[in-house]
Amino acid sequence: MPENQDKIVKFMQAITEHAAAQSRAVHREVTAYKRERLSAAEKKALADSAALIDKEHASLQRQVRLEMSRREFSARRHLLEQRQQMTETLFGEAREKLIAFTESDRYLPFLRASVDAIKAQASANTVYYFADRDEKRAAEIKALLPDGARAEFTANITIGGVSAYDAEKDIFLDDTLDTRLEEQRAWFASSSGLTIE
Repeated sequence: MPENQDKIVKFMQAITEHAAAQSRAVHREVTAYKRERLSAAEKKALADSAALIDKEHASLQRQVRLEMSRREFSARRHLLEQRQQMTETLFGEAREKLIAFTESDRYLPFLRASVDAIKAQASANTVYYFADRDEKRAAEIKALLPDGARAEFTANITIGGVSAYDAEKDIFLDDTLDTRLEEQRAWFASSSGLTIE
């Protein structure tokens, strides 16, 4: 019987060792599986975090660019308004000086030169236009015109000078101080150095 018992003990021992080996193998597999799953979860979490950081970074960059663009636009608009205000002030002062010039003794010789320049290009039956304020000099102005020409006074000329319409040639000639001043605006805008960049 002891031999049987010894076989049983050995059999039990073999089963126990086999069970222990199986348990260790399962434990190793479970540990490896857990490690693999944990590693995959960590990689996914890192990838998700990196993607979220990239998304937030891109969003922040867009917001910064938008804010910088808004501020630059606002600054440019402010500079443009200042430039416009400076231009209007300057041209307002120039307008006042030109009006004062039309009240001076130098104005009639200026009109004579303008009428002569227009006469050189127009036919005799041309209509010459002067500012309403020049009507007080009507006699002197009419003396400047060629025979057959007619003088008219208009509110369309607000500063002074002369323009003319030649119906025969169908041309309009303009040597008004109003037009000369307006032509200076374009030159001033390009040449003043008040650029906005």
